[in-house]
Amino acid sequence: MPEYRFARPEEEEEILDFINLVFSQKARPHDFAKLLPKVYAHPGFFRYHAVAVEDGRIRGLVAMIPLELRAKGCDFSLRGGYIGSVSVHRRYEHRGFMRALMDIQLLEAQRQNLDFVALGGQRQRYGYWGFEKCGVGAEFHVNGANVRHALIPLAGENSENDALHFIPVDENQSNALDFIARLQENQPLFCVRARERLCDILHTYCARPYLIADTRTEKPLGYLTAFDDNISELALENGPDRLYDVIRCWMNDKKSCSVHLSGYQPELIRAMQRISESFSFSDSQMMRVLRWDRVLTFALRLAAAMGNPLPPQNAAVEIEHVGRLSLSTKGGLPQAAFDPQSEPLCAITEKQAITCFFSSFSALYPPHPALRGWLPLPLDIPVADQF
Repeated sequence: MPEYRFARPEEEEEILDFINLVFSQKARPHDFAKLLPKVYAHPGFFRYHAVAVEDGRIRGLVAMIPLELRAKGCDFSLRGGYIGSVSVHRRYEHRGFMRALMDIQLLEAQRQNLDFVALGGQRQRYGYWGFEKCGVGAEFHVNGANVRHALIPLAGENSENDALHFIPVDENQSNALDFIARLQENQPLFCVRARERLCDILHTYCARPYLIADTRTEKPLGYLTAFDDNISELALENGPDRLYDVIRCWMNDKKSCSVHLSGYQPELIRAMQRISESFSFSDSQMMRVLRWDRVLTFALRLAAAMGNPLPPQNAAVEIEHVGRLSLSTKGGLPQAAFDPQSEPLCAITEKQAITCFFSSFSALYPPHPALRGWLPLPLDIPVADQF
């Protein structure tokens, strides 16, 4: 009979060998110490893993790393977990290992009183545990024609291809990392990043971080992370003021690139829409909300701080197996609170509620007409903080 439990310190080497083997058998070769150095390049990662052990060997595992989200306009943070490294040895598939290990991690999330749990993966597979897609992300595609016909006129004919340059950042560049940390924490929404792990976090999924600097003065004006030619995280000190110079200089030796932005970066999104060949909005991850009143209050206050429209006064929604949540504004601050006496606009399931409040789908198809115009709420997890 398999034993289900959390991993032990002496099992770290086996854990790393196991996930490298399982993922390499299913796809390309994997080296998780390089793919996710923020987790697997440092001792102590055993504590994140629930394992299925049979005959003294690991046959399956599911990991969950801690997250903390902070937002502009909100005086409390959200504590969450991000599930990853879900793996079962191919000879031991279809024996219920994944189901049991997912249950263990979700029970642990509830024991720790986490606000949410997130993950990436196949929608229906994780839907059995109440996860649903959410988190608005925007993807923009830029090619050479966009540079010639849109970027040059907007950046100015006198803007030079080498006006800015991109300096690769490593763990030895303390000043650059301090600048990146400050800029990242000035975003409307950000995930708390331990300073000693910042460089590893920026290298998640083999991305590379770059400081964006003025060629003449060497003054930094922002940073980006990129995988190959594609930008996965971008932050500029003065908002969109130098965005077109950044994209033009980045494209100097490239035929095309993509730029990923989050829904809490509306100024950059509007600016990129003007010059890109195409763009799309999609969900960034899957989430299961465990503490609906806290998560909704957090997202509502972030939306208010960003100047987004707020819900109608005393709007209420009934969420199956959760309760009736009233959305209101008190003392100038929006909040969500359980109120069994309120009259709900609609009754929805937990997964429908995730779509309703945090997915771009709700902008077109809210569950009630009164909810139109202020959804979705800008809740997201940056790519570098995912697992």
